[in-house]
Amino acid sequence: MIIDFHAHTFPDRIAAAAVSKLELKAHARSHSDGTREGLLRCMKAAGIDHAVVLPVATNPLKCASMNDASHALNGLDGLTYFAAIHPDAPDWHEELGRASLLGFQGVKIHPVYQDVPIDDPRFIRILAHAKDAKGRFLTKKKAQGDGKRVFFDGGAGVEPEKLQGVPEPADFDAFWAAQKAKLNAVEFVGKV
Repeated sequence: MIIDFHAHTFPDRIAAAAVSKLELKAHARSHSDGTREGLLRCMKAAGIDHAVVLPVATNPLKCASMNDASHALNGLDGLTYFAAIHPDAPDWHEELGRASLLGFQGVKIHPVYQDVPIDDPRFIRILAHAKDAKGRFLTKKKAQGDGKRVFFDGGAGVEPEKLQGVPEPADFDAFWAAQKAKLNAVEFVGKV
């Protein structure tokens, strides 16, 4: 199975304008006309079986309506939609909870198109509160079954001129050599 893990679609009425705006900002050309049908045509032509659609909320007041539309399409025709959250949405916390209850598997945030740095407290609070449909904090499972929170809560204030380096860990080279060996052992299956 071939999966495109980073796709975008827009409502038909705004797709052309949205794609044009995003192409200018990204300095890249889109491979689709921005519509859902356009994405499905591109997937078929490229032999892609499934795509994850990542809607970007550029307007803080549009998250709920975007998520309603995505929820209605989620799972159809080999498309999985993530929820859209904007860091300036007045109801970000409620919408994040609603997205979880609707069964979204992930949340899309985009610092560039939302004009908010990724380390801004408005983004950090979203990441800190991301939960699954059962209300559990999203975790990364370790081999032994322990869960470790993927997202964090907090921030820091520092005086940069007082920051000091630390020595490189003794196992630094061995650790990265082992990680590279694991990666090299995985067979590449895909189309270029």
